[in-house]
Amino acid sequence: MPFQPGERANKSKNLGGRPKGSLNSENRDIRLMIVEALHKSGGARYLQTQAAENPGAFLSLLGKVLPKDIRTQITGSLAYVVAPDQAASMEAWAGSVAPESEEPTVSGE
Repeated sequence: MPFQPGERANKSKNLGGRPKGSLNSENRDIRLMIVEALHKSGGARYLQTQAAENPGAFLSLLGKVLPKDIRTQITGSLAYVVAPDQAASMEAWAGSVAPESEEPTVSGE
């Protein structure tokens, strides 16, 4: 019987398809193999060695796995987060960052 208007081409029960952001089985399997190989190679200690011996490759890996965009807002004192000798410079830096509501300016204008 030919396709009729208003009829679903795919008659599976999953009307919405694969949920957005979910991995297909091949990608999922590859990621599981990578994690297994990492654990068998020494896990975090292996990554530390690679960071020291192959910083370019390690930083490339970080660029692939870290979020592309991180937004945060600092409230309160930074003194409890950083070493005491760095707190003053961090506070000065935080005070120099323009709030999002202000338009950024280019020096010399």
